[in-house]
Amino acid sequence: MALQEHGKRWWTDGTCMPGSYSVEAVVTHEAGHVFGLAHVEGADHAKLTMAPVVAACDNGPATLGKGDYDGLIDLYGTG
Repeated sequence: MALQEHGKRWWTDGTCMPGSYSVEAVVTHEAGHVFGLAHVEGADHAKLTMAPVVAACDNGPATLGKGDYDGLIDLYGTG
């Protein structure tokens, strides 16, 4: 997976520089697509990994939420 280098600032740890994006959050989101997850819409889902937008300096989407897990279980089952 390649991350866009031009016009984006990437943040990996420590203090986020304003306007930077979390590498971990973006890679986790894109991996969700690889596993078959689509974007989720609506205010109730804004903090899920598969929300269509990752805000600058927001690393929250790097951790899967219940809705993300539920989507994977719907696709692959529990065991």
